[in-house]
Formats: sequence, structure tokens, C-alpha cells
Amino acid sequence: MNINKAKVMTQAWTISKASAAKFGGKSSEFFAQSLKWVWEIIKTQKETAIRYGLIIVEAKKLSLGEMIVAVAGKIALRGGFEGNFAADNAERFMKFGDKCQFSEKQSTVITNLYNKYF
Repeated sequence: MNINKAKVMTQAWTISKASAAKFGGKSSEFFAQSLKWVWEIIKTQKETAIRYGLIIVEAKKLSLGEMIVAVAGKIALRGGFEGNFAADNAERFMKFGDKCQFSEKQSTVITNLYNKYF
């Protein structure tokens, strides 16, 4: 199990800032308890920790086509460059399958979109 320590710290600061806003005082005064809460979530509630990105789950290796289909499923209806790019390339991949070739620039955009939304 890989723990994303940067996310752990970010989540702890988020909780401590919210606590300071609610109860008054400095966020640094709430940080120690917030960090304990975040670690407790990691230890006891694995699904919640994964959802918040606190635990890094090794994903299976996806082909570029599988990545773009996954991205298109999330953002194709939004339109704009990202949505149209994802929809067009996912359609092309669905039509031609593994025979579908992506340029180096397309590969970079697909990988960046996948990392952004997953």
C-alpha cells in the first residue's frame, strides 16, 4: 500500500483550516489532531482513503485507446477542446481497435487527460 504523503498533509491542513474557521483560533493549533484523523481514516477506512487520493492504488497498464475511451466517458458531453478531442479519438479507437495509431502529440494529450480525470 503506497500512501500519498503530500495528499495526507494537504488533507490535514484542509481539516485544520476548516476547524479554525468554525471554532476560532489558528489552523496550526488544530493541525496535530487533523493529521491524526487523516491517519486514522487511512488505517480504518481504506475505500474512503483511496477516494480522497490518500492511498495510491497501482492501476493496470491501459493502452492509449482504453485511456481515451475512459476519459471520453467522463468528459465527452462537456464539449470544448478536451471533450471533443476525447469523443473523436474514442470513436476512432472504437471503430479501428488496436489498429488505431496515435501521434506522439496525441499520446501526450491523452495521457495528460487521463491523469487529470483519474
